[in-house]
Amino acid sequence: MLLTRNLTSEQHPRDPDHRAQDPHPRTARRSRDAALEASDQTLAALLLAAGLTLPTAAGAHAAAAPGSGWNDWSCRPTAAHPRPVVLVHGTFGNSVDNWLGLAPYLKNRGYCVFSLDYGQLPGVPLFHGLGPTEKSAEQLDAYVDKVLAATGARETDLVGHSQGGMMPRHYLKFLGGADEVNALIGIAPSNHGTTLSGLTRLLPYFPGAEDLLSEATPPSPTRSPAPTSSPGSTRAATPCRASATPSSPPATTRSSPPTAARF
Repeated sequence: MLLTRNLTSEQHPRDPDHRAQDPHPRTARRSRDAALEASDQTLAALLLAAGLTLPTAAGAHAAAAPGSGWNDWSCRPTAAHPRPVVLVHGTFGNSVDNWLGLAPYLKNRGYCVFSLDYGQLPGVPLFHGLGPTEKSAEQLDAYVDKVLAATGARETDLVGHSQGGMMPRHYLKFLGGADEVNALIGIAPSNHGTTLSGLTRLLPYFPGAEDLLSEATPPSPTRSPAPTSSPGSTRAATPCRASATPSSPPATTRSSPPTAARF
């Protein structure tokens, strides 16, 4: 069974006011083992807390130094944390800069933590997450297989930010990922596509820029064309939107409690 959660940085499970405003408490579609549920909630709570306790820049770079335990292929899961955590960056992100705060935070709390680069374009260093969703999902599939083989674990937990919370849904539904993943936690996932905070609406003011981006990131069978009502905007639609896991509302519209779906 797979648990998926959508989180925003404004949510915190210990906020009594937030709980009081929640008119729709979560309900489980199927009963699960209590220990497994507690483990999932602990990881989600740690992620929310990490957003409030990011280290300084100097400390973050030191935490990412060799020997820190992050991307340590000799790490073995413990009884307390039996599944390795794979961090999936978002658009224009990479496996290091995207996780300078969260990776050491989880590692220091006993998790085996790994992060990958995906969606690379030729001649574009550091800025990744720019390839077709299907190809990126294949990269994630191969990386998870590598993590499971190295750690000896049967399943992993995925934590993705932005596109990193959306793209894994293709892997889960079409590439057998549901059998290898216990939980997918999306931090502000772009399940409904994105305009990059409105930046794509500026493309008409830069002649040739939209053509350059279109050539570098060709449309895929799971992407819909850009809406005609918003020139320059893009909206990526994945088949996972039709899955049993409900999409979260865009993070820019409102904040809602973390949602969970089981299938």
